Amino acid sequence: MERNGQEFKQMVYDLMNDFLVREECNGPEKDIVTNEYAKGSKCTLLYEEAAKARERICQRLGREEDADVELIISNLLKIGEYMSMKMYDYGAYFSKEADK
Repeated sequence: MERNGQEFKQMVYDLMNDFLVREECNGPEKDIVTNEYAKGSKCTLLYEEAAKARERICQRLGREEDADVELIISNLLKIGEYMSMKMYDYGAYFSKEADK
């Protein structure tokens, strides 16, 4: 798997987000990439806070779910993924530049 390829970047992102079963991964990345959603982690705490805010908004609206709230959350998660991939690309580019 090419280190700068989309598949590799997606694997790193998925490991960070605990989307993959680590035992099923073959490469050494599974031991290097941290699960950023591990119990007590910053991402877990932020996600829990956002989930509670979502619940409060839905309660105020008198609904179980609200399409606009779900769209906001979904799009912010997509933005985070997009920015993560771009940061990976920039990190790879600038590390090559530093080696020159």
